[in-house]
Amino acid sequence: NPNFWASGISVVMHMKNPHIPAMHFNTRFINTTIGWFGGGIDLTQSIEDLRVGMELPALVTNITSFGAFVDVGVKQDGLVHISNLANKFVSDPNEVVSLGQAIRVKVIEVDAQRKRIQLSLKDVNG
Repeated sequence: NPNFWASGISVVMHMKNPHIPAMHFNTRFINTTIGWFGGGIDLTQSIEDLRVGMELPALVTNITSFGAFVDVGVKQDGLVHISNLANKFVSDPNEVVSLGQAIRVKVIEVDAQRKRIQLSLKDVNG
């Protein structure tokens, strides 16, 4: 009657940004003659987990004339509009951020239904 018990926690590095953790927890019990129990939970943030005022590590993934898109560890990238890149007038987002740059952002608006995240670099601590 062979039995097998396995339990583990794996911390997976975010594919684009090592500053954004992704975590997965799994527990499994396997009894080959009686049954199998398995479970898991994904602790990676989703857009529903974001709250206005949160400060997060981010990675610049795209720069446009109207701002920068950044990865904050959820499925949808957020936008830092050009008006929220600095406490001064910015005519070109490339003056403030660069592609692949690790930054900290503040969440200023979340629309989970439309999958839109508005972010700011203004008044970010750290």
